[in-house]
Amino acid sequence: MKKIFDGIFFYLILATLLFPVVNGIAHLAEERKLDGAVEVHSDSTFTKESWFAGDWQKVEENYLNDIFYGHNFCLRLHNEIDFRFFKKGHARKLVLGKENYLFERDYIITYLGKDYLGDNIIHDYTDKIKRAQDYLASKGKSLIVVLAAGKGSFYPEYFPDPYSKMSKNKSNFEEFATSSVSRGLNFIDFSAYFRSMKNTSPYLLYPRFGTHWSIYGMTLVADSLVRYIEVKRNVHLPHLIRTGLEMKKACDMDYDIGSGMNLICHMEGPEMAYPQFYFESKQGKDSVKLLVISDSFYMGLFYMGLGNSFQKEDFWYYNHQVFPEVQNGPKSTDELNFKDELNKHDVFVLMATEHNIPGVGWGFVDKVLEIEASDKINPASFNQ
Repeated sequence: MKKIFDGIFFYLILATLLFPVVNGIAHLAEERKLDGAVEVHSDSTFTKESWFAGDWQKVEENYLNDIFYGHNFCLRLHNEIDFRFFKKGHARKLVLGKENYLFERDYIITYLGKDYLGDNIIHDYTDKIKRAQDYLASKGKSLIVVLAAGKGSFYPEYFPDPYSKMSKNKSNFEEFATSSVSRGLNFIDFSAYFRSMKNTSPYLLYPRFGTHWSIYGMTLVADSLVRYIEVKRNVHLPHLIRTGLEMKKACDMDYDIGSGMNLICHMEGPEMAYPQFYFESKQGKDSVKLLVISDSFYMGLFYMGLGNSFQKEDFWYYNHQVFPEVQNGPKSTDELNFKDELNKHDVFVLMATEHNIPGVGWGFVDKVLEIEASDKINPASFNQ
């Protein structure tokens, strides 16, 4: 009996060891992909020189380690054990907070003011934005600056040690907000707005396991932004109409850090609100052409269909990638004629979350001021 058991055990172990090799050749089963930005080493080209130098073996070992069947499961198992038993998370810039609140480190550092640039730098930049705003207004166009909410300022009570014991200093986004208001910028402070509703909102505005505002909170942002543009432009635009709401466990953007941890099991937390909605018809509404320059905080608004409120919507991700064109292949703002793009749009929105706010626009403002300087020499150049 013992020999039979030993034989079965031997062949089970052998099958387990051989299955990744067989599956790699025959593709019998697909493995669950890893989430987030995952780097897979490239395959190598065998040469006699690389063999004797030992380079080919090292490169090939890294490549095979990344692609063998079972690699992703083993990595998820490793991450699961570290998280469940040792309270250690594996994700880019991850900080595991109290009660399993997940943060990106940048948001904590920014909230605490540890990356503060100084009053003069921030004031100089808001002065430049005001000049760009006034110049575009002289051409019948609107420039709007939007400060997106940040998880660090929204949930500081869940910071872990040592961050919870650090003193809080003046932050870039706080001084930027103050300076923007004092200089008369067209400015929406969703950071302050979300914090003001933290204890009164019927649904969570920020998820436990995500880095962006919640999908429910995003619908509030969409509605507010459209209505703000209506007032500034004296127009009527299609509104977002909510028809219902579903409560369920966090998913999609509400679970983006959690997904990036690549665990086996979904983390348990409070249910999130997921609104059902549609946008009103454009018939009988005014025509407005929108260009948004933003970090990832506009990405959700873009994919939820905010462009349905406008005749034309373009999104320049970090003032570099051009959406929606980039979906059909790489396209950079370097390929565009900047002056033509100013002519094509009516409203320009510069949006950034708290830790990105000192660089909001990512060069857009400087280019506008270059056009302004050129326009002073040749006043007709703007429309040429």
